[in-house]
Amino acid sequence: MTEASENIVVVPSEVQSSKLRACLSCGLVKSVAQFLAYGCENCPGLFEAGTGDRERVLTFTTAEFSGLVALYRPKVSWVAKWQRLSRKVPGCYAIGILAELPDDVLEELEALRFDVES
Repeated sequence: MTEASENIVVVPSEVQSSKLRACLSCGLVKSVAQFLAYGCENCPGLFEAGTGDRERVLTFTTAEFSGLVALYRPKVSWVAKWQRLSRKVPGCYAIGILAELPDDVLEELEALRFDVES
């Protein structure tokens, strides 16, 4: 994480949980509009910011997650260490991803060298 990315705090713009999605790679939770506009700050290359590729965003995010943890200073948070988020940008994260990853999505994440929690 660079010093510039330490100043980023990602907060979902939606309040309804049904409109939130979690990145399948890192668990960052945002609205679809935020993923379309900014991509995933932890997973560059997964889907690019501002491209408007809604299908790709929907493929690599899920609405099926449980719990939510908000991290402001992940480097010093014991919760971040416990959830393996201490190297991520500050923001809201899914505690658990409930979605089953399709094989093609799993293969692409592995090819891009993104960590996927099983």
